[in-house]
Order: sequence, then structure tokens, then C-alpha cells
Amino acid sequence: MNRNMLLGTAVVILCAVIAGVSLRGSTVSAVSFDQALSHTEKCDVYGKMDYHTIRNLKGGNLVSFVLTEEKTGRVLPVLYDNQAVALPANFPNASHAKATGTFDPARKVFVADAVLTKCPSKYDTNVKIDPAQAEAVTRWQKSLQTTN
Repeated sequence: MNRNMLLGTAVVILCAVIAGVSLRGSTVSAVSFDQALSHTEKCDVYGKMDYHTIRNLKGGNLVSFVLTEEKTGRVLPVLYDNQAVALPANFPNASHAKATGTFDPARKVFVADAVLTKCPSKYDTNVKIDPAQAEAVTRWQKSLQTTN
């Protein structure tokens, strides 16, 4: 009985150590734009999308755009670079976005490999998209069709 209890405890401790080691690198902290400039590890930045700045460089997999931090008004250029996952067709429709990545001081751009968007028009039928934004969505969707 004592031997089984000791063995069971050892297995539980081993599982806890393995879980701790594997999850240690999976957490990403949310930081301000100022903090992102000096943050050396992967982090999240959140801001208002400027759909006028969206540039499709290679399909939906290499895209540049600018986020604006609402509290400070500071802008952060973002380069989405993910060859495995393209940004969605309604990307320019987003009001806000959270980008996950690291700041590249040489290029002075936040390089993101994941972007989550907030599209209030998808859930709220009272939200009106201005004509310029609707045109941005159309241009974006056409550029995806021609590069893929």
C-alpha cells in the first residue's frame, strides 16, 4: 500500500512538472505600444485599425497595416507575416485588432504571426460602415483573388 502511494505521488509530480515545462513558453503578455518597442519576447498589442494603411504584400499572408493605441494616440506599424494562415477576407472591416509577435527594431515594425480582429458590424446590425471602408474591403478581397 505504501509503495503504491509513493508511486502514485511520483507520477502526479512528474505530470505536474511536464505540464509546467510545456506551458511555460505558451503565455504571451499584453503590452502597450511603448513597451512593445523594447519587449524582447513575443507579446500582444491591441489597437484601433487604420484601414487606409492596409497593404497586401503577398496575398493574405504578408500584409502591412497600422494600429492606433486609443489611450495615447500612438501608432504602431504592423507587418503580418504568416505563410500558413492568411488573414480573413473581411480583415479591412475590423474596427480593432490584437496582433501577437515581436518588434523588429531594424525595420521599425511590429512583426506579427497572429492577428485577431474585432468586427462589430458582424454582430451589430446598427453599425454603419462608411463608404471608404466598404471600398477598402472590396479592394482587399480583389487583391486576395489576384494573388492566390
